[in-house]
Amino acid sequence: MDIKGIIFHFIGGIALFLYGMFQMSDGLEKIAGHRLKSILKNASSNPFKGMVTGFTATSILQSSSIVSVILIGLVNAKLIGLENAVSIIMGTNIGTTVTAQIIAFKVKSYALLMIGIGFFAFYFYKNERVKFWGKILFGLGLIFLGMMLMSKELKVLRENARVIGLLTEFGKVPLYGLLAGAVFTGIVQSSSLTTSMVVAMGMQGLIGLEAAVPLILGANIGTCVTGLISCIGTSMSAKRTAFVHLFFNIIGVAMFFFVIPPFINVVQHTASDLGRQIANAHTIFNVVTTVILMPAIPLLIKLVKMIVPSEEVALDTEVNVLDKRFLSVPSIALEQAYNEITRMIKLTSEMFADLINLNQHYKEKLFALVLSKEKTVDQMHREVNSYLTQLSEKSLSDEESAQISAFFHVIDDIERSGDHIEKMVVLVKSKSNHQVKFSEAAAKEVSRLSQIVRELYVYINEAWQKWNSQAARKALDVEDNIDVVRREYLKHHLLRQQMGLCAPEAALIYTELLRRLERLGDHSDNIAHVILTNPDFFSGVKSTPQAS
Repeated sequence: MDIKGIIFHFIGGIALFLYGMFQMSDGLEKIAGHRLKSILKNASSNPFKGMVTGFTATSILQSSSIVSVILIGLVNAKLIGLENAVSIIMGTNIGTTVTAQIIAFKVKSYALLMIGIGFFAFYFYKNERVKFWGKILFGLGLIFLGMMLMSKELKVLRENARVIGLLTEFGKVPLYGLLAGAVFTGIVQSSSLTTSMVVAMGMQGLIGLEAAVPLILGANIGTCVTGLISCIGTSMSAKRTAFVHLFFNIIGVAMFFFVIPPFINVVQHTASDLGRQIANAHTIFNVVTTVILMPAIPLLIKLVKMIVPSEEVALDTEVNVLDKRFLSVPSIALEQAYNEITRMIKLTSEMFADLINLNQHYKEKLFALVLSKEKTVDQMHREVNSYLTQLSEKSLSDEESAQISAFFHVIDDIERSGDHIEKMVVLVKSKSNHQVKFSEAAAKEVSRLSQIVRELYVYINEAWQKWNSQAARKALDVEDNIDVVRREYLKHHLLRQQMGLCAPEAALIYTELLRRLERLGDHSDNIAHVILTNPDFFSGVKSTPQAS
């Protein structure tokens, strides 16, 4: 085969490998994404637990790059502190060695069988878990098929003296191999691909440990590129998280770079097969580096803060929470949308409390504050709507699709509630400016119905924040009461009009206030129904922000 054919086959093998990684990671995320979310956010300040967390998360997604991007997003959203993130990062480096170990098992002969079984399971079974396990198997088969294509061309390259000479230089001058591994990994943004290729080269006898080890070390530096790109435009803590990953790997590589010969001697005793030796070298490097540097986490953080100085700047949390980095893991992205919707409900509740105070004692500053909050609710509505739209285009489970659909309805109800409150504060302002007086009975009725709606918001907040069905049912009872009370008050109003006790301008404001109060009840009723009809959404403890 000519050199052009070799290149084409090799590029095709890389494409199949990366696509297989994507398919397998996506299937694994669907099976265990909710666990990943809990694993990352429940990481404590205990370095060992953080390390285990990083290892587990990376083993689930089979990509340290994806986990580091998610981790940077969590730090940026202040859901994980910088100290917690460092130990997690250490664990991701160990977790990423799993792929190379799998490749070294020589199960490539089963690649087509995996692809076939995985394809039929994913496309023809209705059971979701079977479908996603099929996707995992399909992706794994593509990884091995890609490796088969690359290995075939690598075998041909053994006859090319120029290529052999170049690879030999990596053994003679390790710095060349280190740079090559870092650059290639930085370009493809997958250390798993680089290490798997090096394992395959070893299995084909194209490369020895002397040349393989520098390439492996370089891959550990190149894998930090994704995190560095991801931290652009984030908070200072998020930037420091990305740089911690870079410095950690650079320090680890520096430690091993100067002891490559004895390191190779140790690795040679771990297995008889060269491919397995290379995979073991990758694992040993990351495990030993983590063990040595774990006690030095405080010093590593101090170093990063010296090199990346600056006070933490408060960011616009409306944009900050809905970080696009989370879109790669829908379970986490959905919870971020949920957290933002929670803020929308709380802000609307505050607006209503301000409305009650405004009706009792009109103040221009309070009027302006309510309008400002309403604009914020509108902006949040647009952002959440856009975020959910982007998320809906991802590969989702049926439950995730149902959550997105429900959230679309909820944010619409919240936005319309904000509009009703805005209209009511405008009515209150008009009432104040024109010195419109309600009768004593009418004033008490508006106040009484407002207090009932306020009680409704208490239950809605509790129901939403705790996903509490009991509070949701209480909200429905209160909403029913609002309808009954409004009808009763309208009868009272009609009698007052017949008796000539109500001025026309007062009547207009009174009936409009009651109508919009009742509409607030309707929108809250819709939110309560979402909770009651979807009791299993977000089961478990909700996340709470942590200080960086």
